[in-house]
Amino acid sequence: MSFADKGSVLVTGANRGIGRSLVEALLKTKIRKVYAATRSLARLPDFSDDRVVGVKLDITNIEQVSDVVEQCQDINILINNAGVSSPASLIDGPLNLLERDMNTNYYGTLNMVRGFAPVLEQKENAKIINIVTVGAFVNFPEIGGYCASKAALFS
Repeated sequence: MSFADKGSVLVTGANRGIGRSLVEALLKTKIRKVYAATRSLARLPDFSDDRVVGVKLDITNIEQVSDVVEQCQDINILINNAGVSSPASLIDGPLNLLERDMNTNYYGTLNMVRGFAPVLEQKENAKIINIVTVGAFVNFPEIGGYCASKAALFS
């Protein structure tokens, strides 16, 4: 996929790991703008590029999602990368950790898809990319909630 003609991209979970790598890779292209979203702007790396716009976003907070949808009307690509992984078994892990995984990885991503669908439907060649994981296809008992939430997202 060429990003040269894609305009702007929003990457959630841009402060570390895959999200940070996605931003860095996009900056090697001729992309016009990259919105780098993270729950804490203080944790956003210095990408040293004027095309990066930091965005405060917790994808489980519907008000913040709505604010970001308003702020990022110019995007052509939404990359849903934000996520959490709790060390909890489905059998005996704390329910609040399993709920956190599902609320973030599935419902939070769904908030983003629902929020941006009307924006992206108006654009030619717009894309929504959801970062899943092998955990969507194989259950790892020590992170059962994470796997279940990613399987739900894949579906």
